[in-house]
Amino acid sequence: YQPLNSTLNTPDFTILQPSSINQQAYAFILDYSNSMQNQPKEASANQKRLARMKRGIKRFMEVEVDLNMGLPMGVVSFSSIKETRIDQEIIQITDAPSRDEIVKTVLELQCHQDTCLHTGIQKGLKALKNFNLISGGTAIFITDGGQSCDGVNDWLAEIIDEVLSQNVRFCTIAFSSAADPFLEEIAAR
Repeated sequence: YQPLNSTLNTPDFTILQPSSINQQAYAFILDYSNSMQNQPKEASANQKRLARMKRGIKRFMEVEVDLNMGLPMGVVSFSSIKETRIDQEIIQITDAPSRDEIVKTVLELQCHQDTCLHTGIQKGLKALKNFNLISGGTAIFITDGGQSCDGVNDWLAEIIDEVLSQNVRFCTIAFSSAADPFLEEIAAR
C-alpha cells in the first residue's frame, strides 16, 4: 500500500563502529586521592571506596575481558597535579600476563593529597594519544569526590575542548553522592 502524494525512498544506513580493535582502546582514569581510603571508621574494609574500586577492576579484568579480543587497556591515577601520572601505558590484553599487568598496577597504587579531576583526564587523553589513537577511545573515569586542586575550580572548562576534539567517550563512575555534578556532564557531552 502506498500513501497518496508520497515517493518511494530507499533508506541509507550508516553503521558507526571502530574500524579496528585499536580504536577501542580503554584508559582507566582512577582517583587515588586520600578521600578514597579515608571513610568513617564504621565502614568495613570491604566498604572502603579504594578497596571496592580495586576489587571491581580486578574482577572486570579477570572475568569480563576476553583475552581473544586483544582489547588495548591502560591505567592513569590522579590525585594532586604532581602525583597524576600514566601508571601503565595502553597495551593489548592478549594473555594472562598482559591482563595481570593491568591488575597489578591498579592494586599497587598508593593514595595522595588532593583531587585534581582535570589532570587525570588530561593524562588519560595523553595515554590514548601515546597509543597512537588520535581520535576515539574510551575513558573509564572513577572518582569519589569533587575538584580539590589549588587554583582550579572550573575543571570542566579546563579540559572539555580537548576531550571533545579528541572524541573520547567517557564512562563516569562516582563512589559518593558528594562527587562533582559535572562528572555526568562530561559523559553526556
